[in-house]
Amino acid sequence: MPGRATNDDDLTELKSLAAKLAAPFPPVREAEHVKTHVQFHRRVVDIARSPRLRSLLEHHHLIDGVLANIAPTLWASAPHDHLGLVEAIASRVPDRAEQAMRDHIAPTFVHRFAELRRRFGEGPIIPFNPYRR
Repeated sequence: MPGRATNDDDLTELKSLAAKLAAPFPPVREAEHVKTHVQFHRRVVDIARSPRLRSLLEHHHLIDGVLANIAPTLWASAPHDHLGLVEAIASRVPDRAEQAMRDHIAPTFVHRFAELRRRFGEGPIIPFNPYRR
């Protein structure tokens, strides 16, 4: 990741957030889990000081928001591996950190789009008509 070198305090903070994200949580704490998840990814971006990564995260959150509005109950938040991301960042090997992030994010979209197709089929969910009011 471009930017400054990652220090031990940054890694400790990321490990702490990742450990929280790995722990099972009851449905009543889903909002807290989502907040921690967003905080983790924002800290990765802050630590990296990468405008490109910041832009990608904002784009990712925009897509998440759109998908959540299309089918808010189609998938639930679930614990998944963030410690692997921290380990890749801790390696201080940019290509390894980048690949770990790609491996972390891509399956989420694959799963969500598959669930949308399962529920709504292969065609458009809402027929596109730019002139319809």
